[in-house]
Amino acid sequence: MTRLKSKVITGLAWSSIAKFISQLLSWVATFVVIRYLNPSDYATVGIVFAFTAFFYVLSEFGLADALIQKETVTEENYSQVFSATLALNSVIFLFITVLSTPFANFYQNEALASVLVFTAANLLLSSFIVVPEALMNKAMLFKKRAFIETAANTLNTITTLGLAVIGFGFWSILIGLVINTLSRVVLLNYFGYHHYKITFNFSGFASLLNFGGYTFASRAVWALYNKLDILIIGRVFGAQSLGIYTVATQLASMPLDKISGTINQVAFSAFSQNSDNEKHFLLSLRLLSITIFPAFIGIAAISPILVPILIGDKWLESIVIIQLLSLIMPLKLINSFINTFIASQGDAKFNLKMSLLYLGFVTIGLLMGSYFDFVGTVIGLVISYACCFLIVSFISLTKTSCKITSFLDCLLRPILCSLSMWLFIWVFTNQLPVTIPPIINLLIMMLFGVTTYIILALVFARTHLKDVLDLCRQVKS
Repeated sequence: MTRLKSKVITGLAWSSIAKFISQLLSWVATFVVIRYLNPSDYATVGIVFAFTAFFYVLSEFGLADALIQKETVTEENYSQVFSATLALNSVIFLFITVLSTPFANFYQNEALASVLVFTAANLLLSSFIVVPEALMNKAMLFKKRAFIETAANTLNTITTLGLAVIGFGFWSILIGLVINTLSRVVLLNYFGYHHYKITFNFSGFASLLNFGGYTFASRAVWALYNKLDILIIGRVFGAQSLGIYTVATQLASMPLDKISGTINQVAFSAFSQNSDNEKHFLLSLRLLSITIFPAFIGIAAISPILVPILIGDKWLESIVIIQLLSLIMPLKLINSFINTFIASQGDAKFNLKMSLLYLGFVTIGLLMGSYFDFVGTVIGLVISYACCFLIVSFISLTKTSCKITSFLDCLLRPILCSLSMWLFIWVFTNQLPVTIPPIINLLIMMLFGVTTYIILALVFARTHLKDVLDLCRQVKS
């Protein structure tokens, strides 16, 4: 096993273990918090996070990836990146502060003004994260990074849960976010590289800025089309529908948020340091597809039973939204992985073009769907994203040595097995007696779904399963 391959597998293992531990606490806390909050609380948080998503991307201007991707960086480069991000975040804070009241008036929600300023202040803290986090990823210190992320997420979870229980409403989520950021600032600078300072010398900074600029532009467009749904739904359908949609999105995207972060951190660092990585591209896609499609489709299948058990009957409207969104969540993860591969080769400009294409498709889908109703808007989003995913994937393949047929084979087999699993679960559960307690019904559905998927995969996706078993053996060795 090569040294890089060993680092990648070890990195994935440590990151996954850390994520699993912290997310067990986080998911339980999330379900409890949702029970204490109402749709209007999540509407407020959803609008703020959607509006500030662009500024969070802008806050580091892609300079973290630029530090990772560049072969040789100097002490001065570290200080340059820190100084640039600190100055940029200070400007963003002032801009959002000025804009907060007009924004609150536009959505007819007075609380948005103070929430926006509070969230913008969190960006100033994040300036102290960029350099040590980037250098940890560059050095592939994933064990140390996993410890830091676990500690920060745990503190965030405890804070959010405690404040929600005693009645802080949406502020519990926002304060928890700041605690998370502050914890990462302290731990990353204590355990990681922290020898940077404010500087006014920006000689040699152009190469970092050039790569970072394209990366930022691509991510900014991505953030816009990824949050456009919340901004449109909040304005057209009001707080109640937006609150339902925000919770549905949060539940449907839970695996996406955690898996994509781990995979992209490890993949970008590995691909940036390996000149012979295209032969692993299809292998990675097979490993992703065989695991993520059944996970997300499984969430859609069990959501009618899962939602009332976990978060209560007041969120029943979210079930159909969760089912619709679960169809495109795996595509988002695969698209993110493809973008990571291309960006690691230094071609950030290409990803910008593809992000603009997504923005156009999603905008059209959302606007067309909004002429009908709330659910119609979500259907428009799902259809437009799926269509654009196919187009962008085929275009992206021109940047690799992979054939279209091979790419489709990686995806279609797990997709068909997962959709068949959903159908079998639906037929099977309709035969169960209605007197069965909901929690027992849920466990039966999950066990039947896992068993059905494994059998289907053994018949139709043996190569995918073999890759998973080979990876497990390598981790053990």
